[in-house]
Amino acid sequence: MSCSAISHHDPSNPLRQAQQLPAICGLEYAAQAMALHCALTSGKTKPAAGYLGGVRDLRLLVRRLDAVRNPLRIEVFQIIGDTSAYSYRFQITAGGKILLDGRASVFLKWEGS
Repeated sequence: MSCSAISHHDPSNPLRQAQQLPAICGLEYAAQAMALHCALTSGKTKPAAGYLGGVRDLRLLVRRLDAVRNPLRIEVFQIIGDTSAYSYRFQITAGGKILLDGRASVFLKWEGS
């Protein structure tokens, strides 16, 4: 699944620190894309809560996202998943350049369970 974002340019982005958006904040973009993918493909009602589990092989190839001029392209690839635990590979690029990538686990608690 892939999506794009331009909110890294927004001066009021709540992830900013000292008027900058550190590259590590890309992990939040990836986590939201993973949660969206889980919700869209699970066939269940909306999750009551979601948690980012372990992050592995994280590579930050830039220092800041706010300095990136192009829109962010967030791609997530499900490795494995069941009803509550999922594993993904993710990559964020801009203008054809990889900004960060890695693997992460997502755990969801569904309403009514």
